[in-house]
Amino acid sequence: MGPFEQLLLDVNMRPGASPDTIAAVAKHMCVEFPSDYVDFMRTSNGYEGLLSQSYVVIWPIEELVGHNEGYLAREFYPGCVLIGSDGAGEAIAVRKMDGRIEVVLMPFIGGVPDALVGGNSLEEFLAAYCSGAIWHKRERS
Repeated sequence: MGPFEQLLLDVNMRPGASPDTIAAVAKHMCVEFPSDYVDFMRTSNGYEGLLSQSYVVIWPIEELVGHNEGYLAREFYPGCVLIGSDGAGEAIAVRKMDGRIEVVLMPFIGGVPDALVGGNSLEEFLAAYCSGAIWHKRERS
């Protein structure tokens, strides 16, 4: 069982967010979320816990605007919307690059050039992050 399936079966899941709330936040933040992220948020509005020995925090949808403003995301992470963290020094973010949606991991102290691309969906990101493969990826030039 992969980390995404593990996430969907976890007892730490929360009540889901409404489609209207997700759409309103996406519009406010000018972001297109990966479809599996939207589906996950409708099932569980956020998550915090261990997946395959890797700590994952996915912020509730109502907290995204506040977290992005607090971390000055538009200034320090242009083109990215922070959606969570590893519970320590790395942010999980969504961005659009070359017409594709990417889910990336990047340090809170650093920036976009330090981003590690986990994939084009939440599922791909979690597979790369939880397996450790993400640490061998680099930003596409």
